[in-house]
Amino acid sequence: SALVNDPEARVLQLFVATPIRARLLAYAARIGAPASTRDRAASVMLQPKKALPHDNHFHVRIACPKSDKACVDF
Repeated sequence: SALVNDPEARVLQLFVATPIRARLLAYAARIGAPASTRDRAASVMLQPKKALPHDNHFHVRIACPKSDKACVDF
């Protein structure tokens, strides 16, 4: 919840294997996480294409700080 809702460190993508994504979202529903948090998590969690499944680690892609005009988000 803290990771996907942090206004300062805006998460663009969280690379994770599809089965782990499903388990995380199911757990969030089971513990009663707000729908907005579950929707946000679902929108940023994805398995990268053309790469091995991320089934033993995560990659978190954070947006550029709003104050850094030279930074480019990918």
